[in-house]
Amino acid sequence: MQANANNNVQLTPVVEDQVSRIIAKEAAASSWPWRSDQLLKSLEQGHHCLVCSLGNKVFGYCVLLDAVAAMEILNFVVFKEFQGRGLGTEMLRQIIKFSVKQGAEEMWLEVRESNHAAIALYTAAGFQPGEVREKYYPLGGSQREAAIQMQRRIGA
Repeated sequence: MQANANNNVQLTPVVEDQVSRIIAKEAAASSWPWRSDQLLKSLEQGHHCLVCSLGNKVFGYCVLLDAVAAMEILNFVVFKEFQGRGLGTEMLRQIIKFSVKQGAEEMWLEVRESNHAAIALYTAAGFQPGEVREKYYPLGGSQREAAIQMQRRIGA
């Protein structure tokens, strides 16, 4: 499965019975995955929790927080077996379209400074780096790493 201009990536709401499978897939793709209770809490709080699929293959998911005229990406995951195929780029494109339809004029996110692939993805999509939050993310033990805040205008 490769992303190309003819692909039709679909975003659909996460339903509760998908949570355990999603979290298991994220655990294989991320050093610091969300826990089931975090995703369930996001669902309860009314965040936009969306699975991303191409055909009948779910290849990732995201969690978006709708903040007056802005959308914040709280979590963005392409599952390990689908990474490196351009699907993250198409997923982000669809999330931006979705956010514009929701009335967002800009998008925000935070990314680990060591996550070079994600930083490259967001930069290629027009996100600009902003404030650096030192010692924001845990690394294990007493070690921590910085978060880079990024944002982009997307609408009006």
